Amino acid sequence: MLHVLTITAPIYLLIVVGYFAVRGGLLQKSDTRALGRFVFMFGLPALLFSALTQRHAEAHIEWGYMAAYGVGSGLAMLGTILYARKVRGASVPLAAVQGMSSAASNTAFIGFPILYELLGPSAGMALAMCFIIENLFVMPLGLAYADSAGGSGKLKAALMRSARSLVRNPLLWGLGLGLVFRALGWHLPAVPDKAVQMVSMVASPLALFVVGGSLVGLRLGHHIRDVITVVGAKLLLHPLLVGLLVLALPAIDPRLGIAAVVNAAMPMAVVVTVLAQQYEQEEFSAATLLVATLSSFITINVLLMVVAPLLPAAGQ
Repeated sequence: MLHVLTITAPIYLLIVVGYFAVRGGLLQKSDTRALGRFVFMFGLPALLFSALTQRHAEAHIEWGYMAAYGVGSGLAMLGTILYARKVRGASVPLAAVQGMSSAASNTAFIGFPILYELLGPSAGMALAMCFIIENLFVMPLGLAYADSAGGSGKLKAALMRSARSLVRNPLLWGLGLGLVFRALGWHLPAVPDKAVQMVSMVASPLALFVVGGSLVGLRLGHHIRDVITVVGAKLLLHPLLVGLLVLALPAIDPRLGIAAVVNAAMPMAVVVTVLAQQYEQEEFSAATLLVATLSSFITINVLLMVVAPLLPAAGQ
């Protein structure tokens, strides 16, 4: 228990510090948005590139991991959408937001710091593969479904918009360049390499600070039942589905299998709240983000207590 808390407590402490820095007026919420943009535009791409090009990093696509995480995420999203539509009678856009909330994890801002403490360099490749699944599969399908109520023309437009957004995504460039450098055996010269390392080192702590600041002012609203349902799907159902698929695919490296389950157990990605604004569902999404982030301190610690004893064998 103590070992697990030494991994998670500093991470959530930074979230708490970020929250009270904004709540106490030391920073404005707009300041955290600027910091978050820095992390997104520079910090996380540098972190991805650095993680993939380290000499001791095992940078290769693990297709079993991709299959387990992708299918598990798809099933979580599909199940949540069906429940929202058939049982709760939600609109198509709201059901889509709920589906994305249950399947898109905060792997970059919270998942990577936890997994790096747990697994070391393997966390970088796990982050890269989760990024591929969430940005090439989960988000485009969720957005396309949200726009499908407007007909096939809107569906096609949504897919095109997702593709254009992906091409401009700096995380994709950090991932792509890292994989190219790794495959060709290239290394940056000493000076730019040191600069990339410096930027990558501040990405994780600054990202956690931003998550805390983003929680200030969020309210539960009038969707308590649906919020609790989606949070349960994200923190419990999603990792359960991914875990079952990892067990069904024994070819997956054990350390990456653990990484897949832990990443699936992360609270929802902050970007879902941003995407929900275009469908006027930001109140529900913000409430879900608040409850999921706070609840994840308990669920993640419990999960780590289960998987931590498996790590010595997994590292052999």
